[in-house]
Amino acid sequence: KEYRRQRQMCIRDSSYYQKTIIDLFNMSKAPVFILLMGFCLLSNIAFGMHYVSISNLFITSNNWDNSNLTEIRSIGLYVGAGAAIIGGYLSDKFNPYRIIIVSQIMIALVFLLIAIFENNISNFYIGSLFIIIISALGSCLMSASLSLCMGLSMTAVAASQFALLMSIRHFSRIIGEWSAGLLDYNDISLSNLYFIMFLVSFLPIIIIYRMKNFTHKT
Repeated sequence: KEYRRQRQMCIRDSSYYQKTIIDLFNMSKAPVFILLMGFCLLSNIAFGMHYVSISNLFITSNNWDNSNLTEIRSIGLYVGAGAAIIGGYLSDKFNPYRIIIVSQIMIALVFLLIAIFENNISNFYIGSLFIIIISALGSCLMSASLSLCMGLSMTAVAASQFALLMSIRHFSRIIGEWSAGLLDYNDISLSNLYFIMFLVSFLPIIIIYRMKNFTHKT
């Protein structure tokens, strides 16, 4: 009897997993979900490039002390935690599309300012301001992105679908880190690297506009 009960449980679990995979695959073929996966794939590339380059920017290029950089980045994390809450609130109050677009444009402008005023970051206060602003905007963007992913997840496979989207966002950051390393290896200057980040930051905005128009039509 015990063997039969365990066998029935295994069959039931196998059927559940099979149904989940089929539902997830069918959902993945929906145009809005394809756009959502594209957004997640592009959304973290610029940040991956930034996090790889930050030590070169502050310590190597602008002679910051490593302890100062660590301290300011820690402060940025605290500010980012508050910004994440605000980003979630604003996503609920308005809609995540608007918050993502505004945050992404502001992040792009910060990267452009870094590209133009790279040498001015040697000033402790200017450099600190850049770090804290990027942390705040990144956290706000993350909350809005999570809100969007949750809102478009199919109830039957919400957890699996959400996990897939978060994995794609993580892979996006890996692409950014790899790209920054490759560009640095080819002696691309920091100014040019941050200008590339500025341009790359607009890629997810293009996808978001397509998604926004698509969901309004449907």
